[in-house]
Amino acid sequence: LFAIPSFWATRRWLGKRDAVVLWAILGVYALLIETSAIYTGFPYGHFGYSELLGSKVFAVTPWTVFLAWTPLILGAYAISRLFIGNSLARMAAAAIIATAFDLVLDPGAVRLGFWQYDGSGGFYGVPLSNFGGWLITGSIAALIIEIFLHYRKPLLPAPVQLISSAFLMVFFWTAIAVFGAMIWPAIIGAALLGILLVVW
Repeated sequence: LFAIPSFWATRRWLGKRDAVVLWAILGVYALLIETSAIYTGFPYGHFGYSELLGSKVFAVTPWTVFLAWTPLILGAYAISRLFIGNSLARMAAAAIIATAFDLVLDPGAVRLGFWQYDGSGGFYGVPLSNFGGWLITGSIAALIIEIFLHYRKPLLPAPVQLISSAFLMVFFWTAIAVFGAMIWPAIIGAALLGILLVVW
């Protein structure tokens, strides 16, 4: 449900066929990256999913990652595209924004038992290597989008509605942080929500 607004906006932006293709590329990329991290520890650190997020692809990664990760990346990319003209700076900004989203999401998901990392410590049970991994994978995802847009011209400028799903997700996980008394994720989430509203 959270993914629907972002997909709708992507469809308006690129057209139905190209929206489906881009979502498929980013979704498969997300599933492969998550699976790699589970088996090898790269790029997020060693972790494992519980049974709470649905059936698993490759027996380890829930299929729902496809619909959870993609809207966050598209939202981060849309914000950077609205304000930054240089492609390299745009990709870097998208990766940083996506990582900021994860500072709110990951602690809450660990608290709810959606997944668990090996060991303890870090940022509310999330190792710092995870956020470095988000910078890497977010940069690659932004590069994928840039290449895609080079070959498939959008119908419209990047619509602000691309951030809708990211806003809903950050709102949800900020609420989890507030009710879970996780101070820093709550503060970061509230700041991100304010920024997203201003961008809107």
